[in-house]
Amino acid sequence: RRAEEADAGGAAEIEELEESALASKMQLEMNLNAVFELFTIDAALVSRIFPNLQADLLCKEPVRRRLVTVLVGRMLAHCPTLGQGSASAAAAAPLLQRYPILLDRHLERLTDANEEVRHVALDGARDMLATAVACRSREVQLRNLGGGRGHGASTSGTEAWGLAADRINACLALRCLDPAEEVRLKVLSVVFDIASSSSFGLALLSSVLPVIFGRILDKRPQVRIACAEAMANLYEVHALPLIVDGETEALPDLKFVPRLLCEAFHVFAQSRLGHTSFIEELIEKHLLGCALPSASDSADVRARALVAFCGAALGEERSAQGLALLLYRKRETNAALLRYLRLRTRSAGPVLEFNRPRDAGQGSLQLTPASDGDAAGDA
Repeated sequence: RRAEEADAGGAAEIEELEESALASKMQLEMNLNAVFELFTIDAALVSRIFPNLQADLLCKEPVRRRLVTVLVGRMLAHCPTLGQGSASAAAAAPLLQRYPILLDRHLERLTDANEEVRHVALDGARDMLATAVACRSREVQLRNLGGGRGHGASTSGTEAWGLAADRINACLALRCLDPAEEVRLKVLSVVFDIASSSSFGLALLSSVLPVIFGRILDKRPQVRIACAEAMANLYEVHALPLIVDGETEALPDLKFVPRLLCEAFHVFAQSRLGHTSFIEELIEKHLLGCALPSASDSADVRARALVAFCGAALGEERSAQGLALLLYRKRETNAALLRYLRLRTRSAGPVLEFNRPRDAGQGSLQLTPASDGDAAGDA
C-alpha cells in the first residue's frame, strides 16, 4: 500500500510539474508576442530588453531558447517604412543595422545543439532574406522612377540587408550538411522559396545555389528527391520562359541545374540507387519544356530548350558522361520499342489488345507477345 501511495504521489507531482511548465511556456509566448507588437509600433519601446534577448539566445533551456529565437528572427526581418524624411528614415533603420550583435546571436542558433532551435532559426533566416529581396526590389523601383538617389537612408538600409544576406547565405551553405535530415530539407525549402520568388531572390542566392543543390547526391533519398525537384522547378521558373521566347542573352546563370541533374543521373545509374526515371521526367517536363502548350506545337521551342540543356550539360566532364548515358538509354529504349512494333505488325496482330474482364465493367489495355515462329525467333 505504501508503495502504491508513493507511486500515486510521484505521478501527481510529475503531472503538476508538466502543467506548470506548460503554463510557463504559454505565458512566455504571450509576453514575447507582446514584445513584438510593441516593437512594430516603435522599437524604442522595447530597446531596454535587447540585452536580455541576447542573453536568452544563449540560455540553457531549449524551450526558452527556441521561443526567443523566433522572436528575434521576426524582429530582425521587420522592415520599417523608409523614405519619410531624413530624421524618420534614420530612426527607421533596420534592427540588424542598429544592433548587429542580435544578428550575430541569431545566426549562431543555426548551429544550435537542439534541432528545433535550428528549424526556427532557418525560419528567421528565410524571413530576413525575403525582406532583403523586397528592399532591393523597392530600391530598383525608386531608381527607375528617378528618386532612387534621393533616399540615402534607404540605400544605406539596402546595403545593410545585402551584407546580412551574404552572411545568411554562408550559414545556409554550411547547414545543407546538417546531420539532421529534416534540417537539410528545411534548407532546401528556404532556398527554393527565396530563389523562386523573383529575379532579385535568384540573384541574392546565386553564389550558394550550386553548393546547396549539390545535395542531390545526399545519402538520404528524400533529400535527393527534394533537391532535384527544387532545381528543376527553379529552372522552369527563371530560364525556360526566356528560352521559349528566344531571349537567350538574358538567361540567368542556371547552367549548374542541367549539369547537376546529368551528373546525378550518371551516379544513380552506376550505383543502382534509383531515381533515374524520375530525373528523366524532370528534365523533359521542366528543362526541355515538353509539358508546355507551346512546345507541342513548335519544334523551334523544343530545339532551343534542347540546345540550352545540352550546352550546359556538356560544360563539365561528369555531367557530359551523364548526358551521354541518358541519350544512350533513350536510343536503346526507342530501338526496343521499334523492334516490338515490327514484330507485332509482322505477325498481323494488334499492337495493344483491349481485354474486358467478365466480372468487371472496366476494361484494361494489355500487351500480348507475338505468336508466330518468325517473330519469336527475331525476339
